[in-house]
Amino acid sequence: MSGRGGASVGWLVTVTIMGVFSATFLITTIIFLGQLNGAKQTITQIEADQADYITSSERQMDDVSRYVSKARKERQSLVRYMIDSQQTIMQRVTGSRNDDAQALDDRLSSIPDAQSVSMLRLVQNLRSEIDNLKTARDQADDARKAAETKRDELTARVGQIEDDFNQRIVSLEAQINQNQRDVQTYRTGTDDVRADFLKQLDASVQQRRDLDAELSGRITQQRNRILELEDLIRRLRRQASKESLKPVDEYALIDGQVIGTNPTAGQVTINRGRSQKLVLGMTFSVYDERAGLRPNADGSYPRGKAGLEVINIGQSSATCRVLWETQGNPLIRGDSIANPLYDPSKIYKFVVFGSFDANADGRHTPNERTEVSALIQQWGGNVVNDLSGDVDFLVLGQRPVLPPAPPPDAQVEVILAWQRLDQMVAEYDRLFKTAQDTSIPVLNENRLYTLVGRLGS
Repeated sequence: MSGRGGASVGWLVTVTIMGVFSATFLITTIIFLGQLNGAKQTITQIEADQADYITSSERQMDDVSRYVSKARKERQSLVRYMIDSQQTIMQRVTGSRNDDAQALDDRLSSIPDAQSVSMLRLVQNLRSEIDNLKTARDQADDARKAAETKRDELTARVGQIEDDFNQRIVSLEAQINQNQRDVQTYRTGTDDVRADFLKQLDASVQQRRDLDAELSGRITQQRNRILELEDLIRRLRRQASKESLKPVDEYALIDGQVIGTNPTAGQVTINRGRSQKLVLGMTFSVYDERAGLRPNADGSYPRGKAGLEVINIGQSSATCRVLWETQGNPLIRGDSIANPLYDPSKIYKFVVFGSFDANADGRHTPNERTEVSALIQQWGGNVVNDLSGDVDFLVLGQRPVLPPAPPPDAQVEVILAWQRLDQMVAEYDRLFKTAQDTSIPVLNENRLYTLVGRLGS
């Protein structure tokens, strides 16, 4: 009985202890759970508070870990380390620990290229510019020192020049004073000489006037004498022209004769050849006799019976082809040939002027005068520019037509062209009048071609 009761008491005690322990454990567990929830809330709040400074993902970054290590070495928190680092950087960059990145950007906005390059590169560029400016400043200082040295030299030189100039002025003033005294002395002595000179000058002027009057009288006499001699020359020329070659002297125009004919071949032979200075291609007019060369009432020569062209030249004869021939008047032995451009014993002189139709196109132009001159020269004649006492013929083309004078406000080219044409007309009239006054034969283009045999039937 007692054993059973002791066992029950021990079990009761055990149950009681276990119940107390369980209650204690339950209470402790409840307390711990309350503390755990409070700790979790605290941790959640702490994590929420830390998120304002660093997130959980940022804590895993290598750069953050590196900064945390540096902060620990400095026995600082990461925030404190980064704040001190930023303030140190700003102190060095801007000079103020309180500046931030925005303040730095505001200050750099006024610096060119500061937004596109790093601060270190910008500082290096500025340093390079500073070095360049220092070099330029040193060079400018050297140039300034050289200029100052040159200025000092020039100043000394100018001073020397001024001293020399002052000395020269003093010397010149002394010389001027001496010259003034000498001039005064000479002036006193030259008054009488000047009076004598004026008297001699008046006498010389009077002598010159007398001489001018005498010379004027002599000039008048000489002019009258010249007029008398010119009139005598004209009369002598008229008299001499009667004995020289001229249109009315038909015998002087005969240059040869036909000595053989060949009607079948259309050729004739003349008694002129190489020894008579005949030229290949020269043409001749053929006349029955010398009387056929006499000009009519208006001064025109009659056309010959035929025209010849030299095609083969011998020593004293030549073969000519017949260019044209008058029907019913055949060529025979003894017919006369004439060309005023040709004379074996003389070179005729010609003056050619006016408008000609050398190419037979129906238009007369001044430029075709050169072709007529070339024809004369080719056949032995000599062309000169103006009439003189030894000119044999004046060959005149058509007289230039002078239009009315242009108005004063016309173009310069039109006025100049009219003036040139007016001068040509005046020269044409002068040559014709001079030839008439001196009895020089005048041939127009038709007369010239008729006499040389170039005009056909």
